[in-house]
Amino acid sequence: RAVFLEKGPLTFVCVSRTSEPLDLLRNQLDLLHSQFISILTLGIERAFARSANFDMRKLLNGTGPLMRSVIHSGSWELPVIFGGVSPLPLDLQTRKCIAQSLQGCFVPDLLCSMLFTEDRIICISKRKRFKLDYKDLFLFTNFVRLNDSFKQNESFTPFCFPSFNASAFLYVYVSYVTEDVCLALISGRADSFHELSEAKTFVANCLPPLEVSSALEITSLPMSAGGGFVGETPLWHYVYYHKKLRQLLSPSFAAPLHKKEDQKRVLRHYQEMVWSLEKNQHKGQNTVRWRRNGSFTIIACVSIDFDLFAVFDGMIDADQAVRICNQLCTWIHSKEANLLMPVFQLKSNTRVTAAAKRASLSPNNRGSSIY
Repeated sequence: RAVFLEKGPLTFVCVSRTSEPLDLLRNQLDLLHSQFISILTLGIERAFARSANFDMRKLLNGTGPLMRSVIHSGSWELPVIFGGVSPLPLDLQTRKCIAQSLQGCFVPDLLCSMLFTEDRIICISKRKRFKLDYKDLFLFTNFVRLNDSFKQNESFTPFCFPSFNASAFLYVYVSYVTEDVCLALISGRADSFHELSEAKTFVANCLPPLEVSSALEITSLPMSAGGGFVGETPLWHYVYYHKKLRQLLSPSFAAPLHKKEDQKRVLRHYQEMVWSLEKNQHKGQNTVRWRRNGSFTIIACVSIDFDLFAVFDGMIDADQAVRICNQLCTWIHSKEANLLMPVFQLKSNTRVTAAAKRASLSPNNRGSSIY
């Protein structure tokens, strides 16, 4: 079946032979459109309005891997499937120290500073009016992750955050402060590279040592909450989604879900259950959904404040699964301070010029925010 999405003069088409819900496919096309805008801004639509024969392929040279990654993200990336952000589990005091170093960047027009790893967000410090949609955050971090040049040298690149202002670029300083940790400083000025480079030196010197927690891994969980090694626990995987913060917690895939085809099946069931719950308006209501599929069983526990999706051994009974889910939620709630990520505000004496103010007040700045 084919799904079409019209965005101004652009038409996006998806042809699928799977059972993915139509709304999910449209959502993937919408994410792909946002990636186009992040590279070209809405100026591409004005170019087509002036000339229907405009050829934008030259403007997209070299973006093939990025576009393919976005296309596949709807099937493989948990933040895209659940619509949220994956924070890195970290001691709260350590995260506050990191935030203080980011807040110490007194650079004119600095809108946001963030630290992130390959697949997790460590810390975000931003201006209050800078609306950072989870889609924009995914598109940007994915853009950085797929560009190897960022790992070799400090870089300064234009990037459009569509939910903030789809008509204009912001300018992002990108530098890896360690082999695995990347610093991004988002500015409203095109001539702020040297100031941001100095700010990076300040941040790097002030960063505390990062002691990454493995608390989310199933082998680290209490036994009552489904913890244990393969054969000791019926819990194989889980995703905890905090609705207000739009953040999700999950372990890495491990045995018996270490094969790509098994992970694909689990992710497909996550997709279907998430969209089924939204379609039937179960979000915000206390409900439990149960689905058994061959070798594994998936249970979805939905409440007003959070959702929990858990994958169990196919032989487990419903009572045991619900009991483990309850214990797992209780444990997560007791550790939320170190598992979830607060967003810190940039200090008010970080001066903002008139150009940045005009960008933030643009009529196109109409996006939902994750915070």
